Amino acid sequence: MTASIKYHIETCYDRYLLKGRALDWENQPDLYKSYSAKGLINLSKTNFSSKYNLWELSETKSITDNKTDLNLLAKILDLSYSFTAKARHATGDFYYRGAASAGALYPNEIYLGTYDVHGLRSCLYHYGIKHRQLTPIREENCIHFVSQATPKAEGCELVATLFITGIFFRSSWKYRERAYRYVLLDAGHLIQNIFWAITSTGVSFSCHYDFHDKNISDLLGLDEKREVCLACVHLTKKSAVPTLNSKVNLFPSSKTIIKSSQAPPHEVVYDQIDDIHWTGAMNIDLFKPVTGNIPSIGIQPKTWQPIQKYKKTESEMDYPDALLFRRSKRNFINRSIPRKQLMRLLELLDLEFRQLPSDTDCYSASVSIGFLANNIEGVEPGFYLLDFNRHCFGLVKSGSFTAAMASVCLEQHWLKNASVHFLFISNFSAIDEIWGPRSYRYAMMTAGRIGQSIYVGSTALGMGCCGIGALYDYEAQSLLDLSEDAFLYYLVAVGPVKHKSDTG
Repeated sequence: MTASIKYHIETCYDRYLLKGRALDWENQPDLYKSYSAKGLINLSKTNFSSKYNLWELSETKSITDNKTDLNLLAKILDLSYSFTAKARHATGDFYYRGAASAGALYPNEIYLGTYDVHGLRSCLYHYGIKHRQLTPIREENCIHFVSQATPKAEGCELVATLFITGIFFRSSWKYRERAYRYVLLDAGHLIQNIFWAITSTGVSFSCHYDFHDKNISDLLGLDEKREVCLACVHLTKKSAVPTLNSKVNLFPSSKTIIKSSQAPPHEVVYDQIDDIHWTGAMNIDLFKPVTGNIPSIGIQPKTWQPIQKYKKTESEMDYPDALLFRRSKRNFINRSIPRKQLMRLLELLDLEFRQLPSDTDCYSASVSIGFLANNIEGVEPGFYLLDFNRHCFGLVKSGSFTAAMASVCLEQHWLKNASVHFLFISNFSAIDEIWGPRSYRYAMMTAGRIGQSIYVGSTALGMGCCGIGALYDYEAQSLLDLSEDAFLYYLVAVGPVKHKSDTG
């Protein structure tokens, strides 16, 4: 049994074995990481007045020669992970963020390595979302160390790097050993926001899920059982300057920085999470492209039809407004949507799928994406699979499945009124055998990226959207006729909603 399928099976929900578990409110995790370090940098206020069509933004490849400066970085960080809404709770104000998050627990953090940023010294920072501040946590220029620990594009020089991490206990406090799934999905949501944010500035960049895990953990000064790096995003510029190949050593992190990353005594470490993450750690010396086709999930469409292209309408919301107004909405109403609405969403996903990290194809090939059509004008109700290589979708089987899927999703019956359920499915044994246990990260973060695209795209089209990761895993497998090692692990419901019902 591969590591990926072993972890997934160990964390499956069973209707007859799942027991309700009370939350330990006295030990609720803090949603904001902070460092007691000097030299805080307050970020300037970002102007969000510029408008971009989300579909055009997702296929743009224009690169500017503008210098990367602190104001530009502030804009990227704000568009990626800023507060977008406030709710009053019994314990005080709660702030929602631009990236969707399971249970609104927000397990992800951003660190920033700067090497050639105008007006900002070269060192390593932590981005504090609560006060919109950069805290210096390493006073040295780490460009050569990062270049050796991460993949890099030929002919490009690193300008800055965003490191996306996950703090396990923020999610495992509620979801326990299953939390690794949600930490990865939420990282994918955030990565998609980062992609749009950087693209909107015209700066060249590359995104990587592969890197030397231990080296990057040492760089960031992380407690490896509590917090881990999940992705690196390089801001780059064209350069003929060769990268140093000689080994570069780091100065040890300060005691103050290490203390800020250490887990409090009440934080529970789940062995299943620790095992699956570090079994997939990469400690090799070379990054080699790995190719492969999407493994079979046990089903094939009977007929195929093309994804139609439609022009933008005046009612569509532009980016970044759609991002800033994105919320998880659950009050779906049983009302049909035009075929055009579905096609616009499929076209956006088609565009985003082509923008996935390109140094290997294991990211896109680790996931099969489908949907359950329920109430869409001109689309037969049924289970469909998407083929973005051929820009089409195919009918696997006819019928209305959203009510049954709502029951599978822990009896969340509000799901049955959604117009469409988007499905993310992987054959975990197969992808592990091809790409190793790190493939579990590829699948989950890729699903998160595409899921965030559905969230923001649905908002732009005036529809509600909500992602679901809680389901009876084997019942979903049976409902969709999947093979033994193929599982549905993320569902994103879309459709008209009655009134405001925000959750995360």
